[in-house]
Amino acid sequence: MKLMKTISKKGIRKFFVILLFISVILPNNINRIKAVDSPVLISPADGEHTTDSTPTFDWGDISGATVYNLEVVTDIGFISAVINITTPSSTFTPASNISDDTYYWRVRATDDGVNWSSWSSIWTIVVDTIAPEQINLISPVDGLITSNDRPTFSWSSISDSYRYQLQVIRDTGNIATYTLIPNSQQSSILSDSTYTWRVRASDEAGNWGIWSLNRTIIIDTTNPTITNVSHEPTSPTIHDTVTISCTVTDVVGINEINLVYLINYGTPVELEMTCVSDDQYSVDIGPFVIDDFIMYAFEAYDNASNRVVDDNDDKFYNFTVTDDLTGPVIENIVQTEDIKAGMPVSINCTVSDISGVQSVVICYRLNNGSWFMQGMLVLSGTLYGTTIGPFEAGDIVDYYILAKDNSTKNNSAVNDNSGSYYNFTLDSIPTPTFITPLCYVIPILFILGLINVGRKRR
Repeated sequence: MKLMKTISKKGIRKFFVILLFISVILPNNINRIKAVDSPVLISPADGEHTTDSTPTFDWGDISGATVYNLEVVTDIGFISAVINITTPSSTFTPASNISDDTYYWRVRATDDGVNWSSWSSIWTIVVDTIAPEQINLISPVDGLITSNDRPTFSWSSISDSYRYQLQVIRDTGNIATYTLIPNSQQSSILSDSTYTWRVRASDEAGNWGIWSLNRTIIIDTTNPTITNVSHEPTSPTIHDTVTISCTVTDVVGINEINLVYLINYGTPVELEMTCVSDDQYSVDIGPFVIDDFIMYAFEAYDNASNRVVDDNDDKFYNFTVTDDLTGPVIENIVQTEDIKAGMPVSINCTVSDISGVQSVVICYRLNNGSWFMQGMLVLSGTLYGTTIGPFEAGDIVDYYILAKDNSTKNNSAVNDNSGSYYNFTLDSIPTPTFITPLCYVIPILFILGLINVGRKRR
């Protein structure tokens, strides 16, 4: 029984000793060896790129911490520290610039300088103060004239770029700016105008490079305008070459204009027209066969490749080829200047016709008598001539010229001096009159008398 009591007393004593150790002594000793919590990093954000060469490192405050240790290195193994400081503050800003590079950083904390917390997570920061290089533009080419009102702008990519900025500047001064990632951009719809465009690049840290060289692009979605259509002569004959003309205008200039014509609804023939002055274009076609029906239209392209067709509202411009309905042209009629009785009179003129001249005749009369007809001969080219007469003194001669062409119509023409006829009058031949002064007659008679007297004496 005593033994049981002794054991019981000893057990109770140990129990209280253990209880005292657990509740008082042990907690005090644990607080001495336990470190504070690890800091939580705040900024710069993990992976951040910055142009700030003295970035501020910030982390969360730790309860009970009195000192923090910041390490900043350029190697993930944290062998060679760029920054390794202890500070009571939960932020740190370098006093001098750190060079452009990729940095790793971490922080730990302590409450007494002996027991350090575990390191925080490792974050990276990239310091970059150098702007990207100047960009080379690719397309559209400089000075392009196009009808595409949504052109795609493209340029060469560069390794240090993170984003690009495209500016499209209208000639009125309006600026459209696009900030984008890829190295090309299709514009929104652009109105007809002249635009200047350029591009620059930014890296991930926000450094913007200088602008590229400027390029221009002209947007033109308006078709050319064709007016003042004509053909000359207006009623062509089988001998005529027909000149077809029109006026073509466009704000960016004409690249090409073609005439398309058909003969009697046959196969279309296309001819490029020539600019003869300013906005005037023309081309020659023909000659054609009698009764040919000619239909024609125009097709024009401007320098932006806009195309327009003028076919007279689907009716086509047209004309029908006729035979020669016009007689020869008789002009430049001349006659001998010094006309004398008893001498033939020469009469010349020029005669021309698109169908050729078949015959030329002079018709003349004496003293309002009957008309005589006499053919005229080709002297050279279109010059014709003949002689009439001779006539007597006092004759009055009227005449006119008649000509026919070689057309199937045998068109004729008359030049009769507007109904007055050409004419001339032969003057009478004057009787010679001899006047001998007496001063010459008397001496002559005296000399002749002396000669006769001398003869008688012998």
